[in-house]
Amino acid sequence: MTTAADDIEDAKTGSVHYDVFENYDMKVRVYCDHTAIVTGKTKVQGHAQGKALDIIVQFTDTFVKQNSRWRLAAGHVSRLKE
Repeated sequence: MTTAADDIEDAKTGSVHYDVFENYDMKVRVYCDHTAIVTGKTKVQGHAQGKALDIIVQFTDTFVKQNSRWRLAAGHVSRLKE
């Protein structure tokens, strides 16, 4: 499990580099005009901490509309078996 602080540190140090970061099979469901659930898969290729990275993950993001802007309220990512 990683935290937002981990992601920020990786970006600062360059310990993670993406060659491919491609979303696909995305579905968007909007509820009551102010909540949206986005699901899909992401192909990720690159390097992390000096090791090659070639994985597919699935994700779920929940967005809430506040003051006419969509904001990410929650997100989850799980690696799929190869």
